[in-house]
Amino acid sequence: MKTIIKLLPVLLVLTIACGGDDPNPVAEPTTLDKLQGTWNLSSVTRDGADVTSGFTGFKLVIANTNYTITNGGTAWLESSGTLSISGDNATSVDSMGGINNIALEFSNGNNTLKLTYAIDTTVVGGRTTGLVGNYVFVLTKQ
Repeated sequence: MKTIIKLLPVLLVLTIACGGDDPNPVAEPTTLDKLQGTWNLSSVTRDGADVTSGFTGFKLVIANTNYTITNGGTAWLESSGTLSISGDNATSVDSMGGINNIALEFSNGNNTLKLTYAIDTTVVGGRTTGLVGNYVFVLTKQ
């Protein structure tokens, strides 16, 4: 009996510490959820060189799977359309703006977005001048 009485505080602590499953768990937002909204330009590099000044007024707006790009310059082949993402936790966009395989990186509480992709001659065909390169767009959510 004394052993049981001595173990009661330990059992009580374990019961409180372990608790149960959260009855209202907060679901992690999907990649598409994180992309929703208006994104403003922070910086752009092409092949490591800062080319931000060539994209003054750049804006990316995503609503559901539809996107609109404003002042995309030569870095985007299409200014609007439907983006394609594979899976809820995708780390890339399969297709957007006429570009395939755009790597995504979220930071700052999902309020900063880094888009990384390459345009090569197979993407643009004869329109290679001014397009070919490795691009990194850093955007902040409005």
